[in-house]
Amino acid sequence: MSAVIKEIRCLDHHFRMFAKVIKVDKKTNWLEVKCRECSKIHSQKIGKKVEVYHYYSLTGEFMESRIVNINNKKKDN
Repeated sequence: MSAVIKEIRCLDHHFRMFAKVIKVDKKTNWLEVKCRECSKIHSQKIGKKVEVYHYYSLTGEFMESRIVNINNKKKDN
């Protein structure tokens, strides 16, 4: 995946952010969106810090969600 950070906002009300696209997978053309609310809820539910990413096709169809343990992510970087 190539890193692309793009905020999708309302043209008239710039404070209204619809999404923050983190990456686009060139093989599948899926958009990766990190969800702060789901990350918070899942972290509380399982008792450790995680990040939740939702994946959408370019037509906006939901494809899948992935939960990533933050500690494992830091080790990979």
